[in-house]
Amino acid sequence: MAVSYGGYSASRSREITSADIKVALISAPLAGSTNGSPILIVYTLESDAETTASVVQVEYATDGATYNTASASASNAFHEGTTNLSTAAGGASHTFAWSAGTDLSTAFSSTTLTVRVRASDGVAYSSWFTTSNFSIQLLPPAPVLVDPPSLFFDSDTTPDFEWLIPVDPGTDRISFNIQVDDDSSFASPAIDHNSVDHLGRFKSRVETAPTTKTRSTSQVYYYIRDLSVTATSSGTAVTYAALTDHHTESLLPSTLVNPTVMLLNKADRRCYIDPSTISTTGFSISKSSAGIDTNGLVDLLIMVGTVAQYEHFWVNITGLSAATTYTYGTAPFATDLLGATIPSSITNSIPIVVEGSDLGVYLSNSSDTGFTLTPYDFGIDSTATVRVCLAKTPSNSYIDDLYDITSFSNVSIDYSGNFDDGTNAGAAFPDYLPGQIVMGSETSDHPVYIPSTYADTLTAVKSGAGSSANGQMDFHMHSPYSGALNYWVDIPATGVSETFEGSRAKYKTASTEAQSVGLLNWRVRAGNIT
Repeated sequence: MAVSYGGYSASRSREITSADIKVALISAPLAGSTNGSPILIVYTLESDAETTASVVQVEYATDGATYNTASASASNAFHEGTTNLSTAAGGASHTFAWSAGTDLSTAFSSTTLTVRVRASDGVAYSSWFTTSNFSIQLLPPAPVLVDPPSLFFDSDTTPDFEWLIPVDPGTDRISFNIQVDDDSSFASPAIDHNSVDHLGRFKSRVETAPTTKTRSTSQVYYYIRDLSVTATSSGTAVTYAALTDHHTESLLPSTLVNPTVMLLNKADRRCYIDPSTISTTGFSISKSSAGIDTNGLVDLLIMVGTVAQYEHFWVNITGLSAATTYTYGTAPFATDLLGATIPSSITNSIPIVVEGSDLGVYLSNSSDTGFTLTPYDFGIDSTATVRVCLAKTPSNSYIDDLYDITSFSNVSIDYSGNFDDGTNAGAAFPDYLPGQIVMGSETSDHPVYIPSTYADTLTAVKSGAGSSANGQMDFHMHSPYSGALNYWVDIPATGVSETFEGSRAKYKTASTEAQSVGLLNWRVRAGNIT
């Protein structure tokens, strides 16, 4: 039988896929684009049956052939995870935040990166959807030089060099290298230093409030770093006018109102300040007659203010020859040196003890109502003199108590993960505390010293001599200002935190690097520690 047909209907297509779901598109990253880390991978899931994607897989390749699982940046605000994702017949958009820095290292650079994505409907996976090539650059860009401007001239042979800290696409901490040369080709630079190996010469500027624990704007603090102490019992007379504040890099006034001083020992030769020598114009500091290192080295925290401005109580103790317990609200801790009344209880109070004689002491017990001071079993003087500092509001500081120091060598201690804030129910310290000033009191019969302190870490060592097996210390972190910005802090060996991106960094030329008269060229580059 013959059949005559009319014209065909319009045709349709029907796709048979390996799963009831597919990746229809990857809209980001764009072909040829340059990216940092994390990389936001934006893809579209389609399903005519509107089947939920039980699992999505994301992989990357640096050569277009060998693919590896992409690590998620789970904390990224745009990251949606990889399970139980919605679909739609017209497509549903989702984002995977790829932590490229984790997978490729913080110094990786490539122009041939590809990413592919597939999804499962719970039974089978769809085909892969693969991007075109795109680029990744995880090294920070070149810093913008700020000061001195090009062709600037003056007679300063040890200038500071300032630049802007770049935004790091690898979201890693940044280190710097500076070169200074009288030849524009930089063939033989007079200065060729990096911030990892030249600590104390590279600085970053704090332009935002460093922590939530800030001190009153009325209380004035001066912070002096690395003061060398060479005289023993006779002491070295120090005038305030000769000291430079570490943060503002300005000389102190010649006369201070009601000054008092804390110190942190940084060498295995203890130092002390007889409180009777502290005056409005200076003080006397001495090194112990016994010790391992030849001279002492200290950081100083000098506090100034009227009675109303002071945030601490200060009390002098003399003639201490044996363990003695003191009670707050009871003499000699009824009133302080400025006549302020000391309450009978101070929540989370841990005293800071400033030694004033050549017999050290340690804090053998402490509570909200008092503490016990005990002289060391060894020392030159027969009795101890001390000045005790009590914070009126301890919660304004980060405090870690009874930290054990067990090594005779430098041990680096990160604040976060090692220190628990005793004023905040044992919460961990922040990762980074720019501008914080480290002070403390020993709590065992074995002296300790702190060779270096930075915004994220300190190094601690127990002295070569002591009665107890190990050293132990209460640490106090004091913020220098509240809301006062634009002061400088040292860049640690671990580099600059993301906190400082966009603000300034600088290199301070040492006196031993004084430059000759003539034209100088300088340049800076930024990098990541690998």
